[in-house]
Amino acid sequence: MLSLVDAETVLSHAKNVDYGMIVERQVAGADLVILNKTDLVSPAQRDDVRSWMARRSPRAGIVETVEAAVPVEIVLGQHSSEWPEALSTVSPGGFKARAAPPFTSWSFRTERPLSAERLGRMMDELPGSILRAKGILHIA
Repeated sequence: MLSLVDAETVLSHAKNVDYGMIVERQVAGADLVILNKTDLVSPAQRDDVRSWMARRSPRAGIVETVEAAVPVEIVLGQHSSEWPEALSTVSPGGFKARAAPPFTSWSFRTERPLSAERLGRMMDELPGSILRAKGILHIA
């Protein structure tokens, strides 16, 4: 599993009474952590975040990024041999979104591949309050 972590906000999100445990579980379950926005924190803050992540997921690889710029080979290379079997267990009909307060959920399904450029622009426009996004994407 890959987790994208915001270096600026992860420690404060982890302390949140409502969803802090979810943040911790996302890091603890990760095989690969993309530590994003490292340009917006001091070296000491970055080290604090890395130490916090290492305590929760000592086996996870950590890749530091700016604007989530990480080579796709790194993302796809992490346990990629296990993915076809895992993805084959997804039932026809897709996923059903579940949500519980204080969360909201949204899902989208299409038969057409997504444009990487358009998806990137859309992700850039998401509000800072977005805590988690997940999915299986077919990128053109």
